[in-house]
Amino acid sequence: MESLFSMNPFLIQLFSIPLITIGFGVLTSWLTMKIYFGPIVTLFINLTYEASYSFIYYNDIFSISLTWNIVLPLLSLFFCYIAVKVREQKTT
Repeated sequence: MESLFSMNPFLIQLFSIPLITIGFGVLTSWLTMKIYFGPIVTLFINLTYEASYSFIYYNDIFSISLTWNIVLPLLSLFFCYIAVKVREQKTT
């Protein structure tokens, strides 16, 4: 975890956070076989990260950017759909 926080914050926002949040969303969707769980988990994780980031660095929990909160769940929905359909084809 130390290596994640030693990275440039721009790179964390651009690469690490999307991979982690979408990855957990797709994993949840794949395990439950429900497509809509993935974007919900992705949104929750991203909102938690952005709220904690805003509170730690700006001492304000309400300065949350909405861009990633829209884009990441949509990407997660796309990848969750693919993951669930592939798993359904393997089980049948």
